Amino acid sequence: MSDTPKTPLDDEDTVARVIRLAGRRPVAAEDARARVYAAVHERWRNSITATARKSRLMPWLAAAAAIVGVAIGVTLLRSPGGVANAAVANLQTARGELWIARAGSQTWEPVDNDIEELRAGDALRTAGDGRAVLLLGPGASLRLNVDTSIVLNAADRIEVSEGTVYLDSGGPRREESVTRLHTPLGEVWDVGTQFELRTDAQALRIRVREGAVQFQGKDRDVHSEAGDEVLIPAQGDTVRGRIAPYDDAWTWVADLASFHAQGDYTAATLLDWVGRETGRSLRFDGPATRAHAESLLLHGAEGLSPQDTLEVVAATTNLRYELETGTIVISAAQR
Repeated sequence: MSDTPKTPLDDEDTVARVIRLAGRRPVAAEDARARVYAAVHERWRNSITATARKSRLMPWLAAAAAIVGVAIGVTLLRSPGGVANAAVANLQTARGELWIARAGSQTWEPVDNDIEELRAGDALRTAGDGRAVLLLGPGASLRLNVDTSIVLNAADRIEVSEGTVYLDSGGPRREESVTRLHTPLGEVWDVGTQFELRTDAQALRIRVREGAVQFQGKDRDVHSEAGDEVLIPAQGDTVRGRIAPYDDAWTWVADLASFHAQGDYTAATLLDWVGRETGRSLRFDGPATRAHAESLLLHGAEGLSPQDTLEVVAATTNLRYELETGTIVISAAQR
């Protein structure tokens, strides 16, 4: 496969990035310190006389400290438990051409089926046909559209240098657990929401499907609510518009959605998930139909798209659906 074009990510000082992520150095293992001390002590005894011990003691202690420091640094870079290598996300879905540069490396490699765990400092970028879904934590996910580049600084701190992403926080979240997306024009964070962000060096567009989103840049702060579409240019005034949660512009998001659950689940659970992923409200034709959907236990829907899920529910139960503007209407057929 040919090399992909260079981006600003290729020029980043990766050593500096690792140092920033590293934080406090871990304490060296006791046996490692003992070996270093014994080796230095033996050499010190063989190289000085008894009368010169005092004057030559400090240089050798400095050498010992330097050796221990190097050992600690190597341990930090290689240890999966080090801050720089902390696992921050899982790659759930990869479609088309997707590239990865591991933390501390400027080498871009195509993503293969063996890659699942992503670590702090890893960079990802999609090609013209590439898309991906990352699991950030319980209920939270990030979807990458085509021609998108990101760096995972942490599970809740992600750099988006260009392209389009969709963040689903999974529902209301505490202030200290929000996900912050850093873009060339400023920082964007969620307030329990679903939203799309498209960015480059010239402009930033935010579409809010659910909840609320906050933007903070050098020259402005912008708050947006569900249904808002906001265009923030590098220069000029902010432009506001409206977008429905079921607009065709969200199609790429639904195309990447797939149901995941453990064990059995009810038809109501599946239908609620379809409604959330398609931006449509769910309406039952009566309380009895809702109760019936909550009593139907199903299995085998893992990995299905929202539309396929509707078809499976209709084919395997007596529940039927109709699509109205912004709404999925569920009824129960007579047995």
